[in-house]
Amino acid sequence: MVLVDWSTNIGEHARSIEVVRFSRSLSANQQEILVVGEQTVYTLKDSGGIRLQKRLAEYGITASLAYKMPPESPDASANHNLILGTSTGHCLVLKEMQLVWCARLQGMVPAQICVDTVGGVRGMVVLMDGKGKLQICYLGTDPPTASLVNTEMKELNYDEMEEEHQELLRVIRQTHGDGATEPEESLVVDSQVPQVLDLGMNEDDCDADDPVGRSDGMVMQLTVNLCVTLGGGKAVENVSITLKAPQCFALSQTSIFIDKVEPGRPPVIIPVVFRVWNKILCSNLEVAVCASYYSLNNEPRTVASSFWLPFALVAKPIPPVKNAKHKIQLDCNKQPPQLQVLFAGLLNQPHVSAAVSQGMSNLLSIQYVSGTEATVLMLKSSGRFCVQAAEFAALWVLTQELCNRLYEYFGPGGEGAAADDEEPFFITFQDSLPLHDYFALIDDHFDLRRHLDELRKDLADRTQQYRVIQKRLLVRFKDRNPSPLNHLDTLLNLTFEQTLLLTDAIDDVEQALRTVSCHLSAATELVLLLVKFRFGMDEENFIALRRHLTPEVCDTTEQGWEEKVDTSLLHLLRTALARSVKEGNSLPPPMKVPQDTLKLRKRITTVVDRLATGARMTDDAVAGGIGPPEEEVPGEDGECFQVVQYREALRQSGMLGLRCEVQQQKKQAGSAAKPVDGSKGSKGGVLADQVKRGQRESKRFKERWWDYCDKYGKGFYDPHRHEQRFLQEFLDLEKKRTDAGKGDSYSSRSQSCASRSGSCRSRTRRRGRSRRRRHRRRHRDRRRRHRRRRRGKKRRRSRSRSRKRRKAKPDSNSGDASTYSPSQPEDKDSESDEESERSEDKQQAAKEAAAKATEKALTQARKAVQDAIKEEEARQRVQVEEDVLAVQAEVEQEIAARLSDAKEKLMAEKASRLQEAEERLDQVFACRLQDATANIRKAIQANVEEGRKELEAKAQKALQDARAKQLHGRAEKLQEAEKRLKDAKARLSNLKGDTSKGNDDESEEASANEEDDEEEEEEEEIGSDESGSDSG
Repeated sequence: MVLVDWSTNIGEHARSIEVVRFSRSLSANQQEILVVGEQTVYTLKDSGGIRLQKRLAEYGITASLAYKMPPESPDASANHNLILGTSTGHCLVLKEMQLVWCARLQGMVPAQICVDTVGGVRGMVVLMDGKGKLQICYLGTDPPTASLVNTEMKELNYDEMEEEHQELLRVIRQTHGDGATEPEESLVVDSQVPQVLDLGMNEDDCDADDPVGRSDGMVMQLTVNLCVTLGGGKAVENVSITLKAPQCFALSQTSIFIDKVEPGRPPVIIPVVFRVWNKILCSNLEVAVCASYYSLNNEPRTVASSFWLPFALVAKPIPPVKNAKHKIQLDCNKQPPQLQVLFAGLLNQPHVSAAVSQGMSNLLSIQYVSGTEATVLMLKSSGRFCVQAAEFAALWVLTQELCNRLYEYFGPGGEGAAADDEEPFFITFQDSLPLHDYFALIDDHFDLRRHLDELRKDLADRTQQYRVIQKRLLVRFKDRNPSPLNHLDTLLNLTFEQTLLLTDAIDDVEQALRTVSCHLSAATELVLLLVKFRFGMDEENFIALRRHLTPEVCDTTEQGWEEKVDTSLLHLLRTALARSVKEGNSLPPPMKVPQDTLKLRKRITTVVDRLATGARMTDDAVAGGIGPPEEEVPGEDGECFQVVQYREALRQSGMLGLRCEVQQQKKQAGSAAKPVDGSKGSKGGVLADQVKRGQRESKRFKERWWDYCDKYGKGFYDPHRHEQRFLQEFLDLEKKRTDAGKGDSYSSRSQSCASRSGSCRSRTRRRGRSRRRRHRRRHRDRRRRHRRRRRGKKRRRSRSRSRKRRKAKPDSNSGDASTYSPSQPEDKDSESDEESERSEDKQQAAKEAAAKATEKALTQARKAVQDAIKEEEARQRVQVEEDVLAVQAEVEQEIAARLSDAKEKLMAEKASRLQEAEERLDQVFACRLQDATANIRKAIQANVEEGRKELEAKAQKALQDARAKQLHGRAEKLQEAEKRLKDAKARLSNLKGDTSKGNDDESEEASANEEDDEEEEEEEEIGSDESGSDSG
């Protein structure tokens, strides 16, 4: 019987156990146990205690060997070194838990290691992998092939050295002059992507519980063939192909290894099956392929390509749904085709019914494999598309597919390709960017990251607590006189349960983080596309912005998406989008995990604002067919649009001077003569820019503009697509509406401004104007007081002079002219002062009269404007009522037509659904009939089997009864034979007394013969009975 002496828990599976001298501190006759686990190496004592341990966290151990080293001295004992093979293809040599050598193996993961003498060379390492590949290598470097020459005993030939130097220089110049030479071989990786899914074509190797996309019970999958060809003169070996797809796809193989590719041969075709997970939203349809190999000169080469998967793999059309929680609107400059033409590839799939494609004209609803629904609507008259969905991230894939199909339709070679003299096709986005929904996704992603970090910290605390409790319990169990446990075992169990709960919570949070990462990636792609359409960015600037605001969300424990994007945008704002040199000179802060997402949101908003003002990442930023960018045209003195309208209304009513009106007309004429923003010119010019600025600043203005375009502008909301007459009529109506408000535009200005910056600027301007008015009022009052003081001094001076003259009047009758000579200049001064006072009084009176006349004229003008506004309102009211009646009639007619079309569609859909229901019923009946037939056959077979078993049991029982009867008959016959034998013996004894010997002999022989005959007959009967029973 085998008993366990001691045991040690190392926490992982042991790959090898050897008894060696591994530690150098052992005595001469002492040994230890070397245990190699999956990632840890242990040395154990004879009693089972752990002496040393070393964990190799970066490597997974696949093979190990402890080999003996030569002794350091003749009297010393030989020690062992440990050589390890790892799953990463490395070979490690440990000497007493210290790594003394590490080398990378060439394309193999060792499964077995041996050290032996090969070819007379000691210490050769023999390696073998799981496929049987054998490799022999050694530790060290190649020795020099040429022997060293003592140059001191040899004379140097400087001429040969100079020639060699010139030859090397010539080779260097030739190499630099010719440039890098092209490789002789060229590897090409092409992809063959079918547009129709292979539903039911291949065997379904998935279980029913696998989370993959299905349609009518069949797995939605697509097989893409990768074709690898080689051009050149020589073959290439060891080609490695790697595929990178979004997280929503499940690939049959992501890494492919090709042993050899030869030129001139048929291409190597590699099928790759793509499936979709039904719990993750698709964020992109692009798959990247990278092939790496070594050239003939042993230089690493890489070939990269990409392809797009069909939209039908991640979505399927469904009946129209009304779900408009999130929506965006895109405008086209050309009339687009119907949705049936654009999404023909989606509607021609085998699992899509004909009723869905027939009932679709200007509306298409799809459902992603993840379950989210999205809808695209097309307005035929205005060329506008509206994409809406229940989730913000679900808008991206459908919007991307719509834009790609539109560019393909109107691009070169498409059905709607533009002629040479026509305007190229472009898409614009006029609404404000949905940054609020985007920031909500960023906050969700960051909160999940923080929650995951907290759970990991809690798990580390619980595991540390578990180890501490376990050590204390082990110490108490090993004591000779153990102390009480004090509920340490209960605490250990609770800690273990908490650890399990934390691990489950971490798994759930990681799954949720992957899902939110896909949503964030899709939302980032959508925001980048809308920024491109909104500000008319070219492809180069769009790629630069995409590199900084990256949609590739990859989070690690050290670094996350928020830190990388925040640092990239800060670098962008300080370099390409910097407003001054001072911003670019500041040093970037260190990258660290932020406390919240406020700075990141501020960075994104700042980048969008600077792009809106016209800033670009490159100098040669030209709108590459995306559409004209919108630029703000400032009003008079930087005022907002409502103030400009009010000033123009005042000019028309005569409240401002003619000079200001002429100057404003000159400004408008000069600005209208030049194209806006350096573009090729537009239909509306400055008026179109005023309309756009009004839409940005006032929501009510935008609604009135849309209503006006729906009534009179064929539904086109872009002002550049209308003539100046159309825009002037709309602005005249807005001016009249502004005049009717009696200056209420000033009070409602803050409510109508859509942006916070506009309202702040308007408040700042109002404060500045009020300060200037107060300054002018104070200056006017100061001048008035100064004039009053001057006039008072003059009056006092004139009064004093008049008193002096009155005193001097009695002496005036003497006729002495000399007496009045001193007073003559004083009289002249007084007269001039009086005249100046009178002129000033007249001027003041004229000014007051002019002011009263101006006020009276202003009152009359206001009254006239009010009367004109009332008349215009009455006329407009009548016209509006007439238009409303006409529109109501048209709407009723259109509603009736749509109702009839809807009834026809419903009837057709009803018939198609009835037909589908009948077909499904037939299929169900057939399936049930087959099931019933199979069940009946199984029941009949079971009944037959049961009857057969019963018959066999009865036959067995009858056979046993027959055998018992036969044995009983044999026993009776044997008894009868024994009885006859006894009777015969008695007869023989009686016959002995007869006198005649001859008679006695004859009678004995006769009786003996009779007995023999009877015995033979009995034996024959017994034999016949046995044969009969055996046959039965």
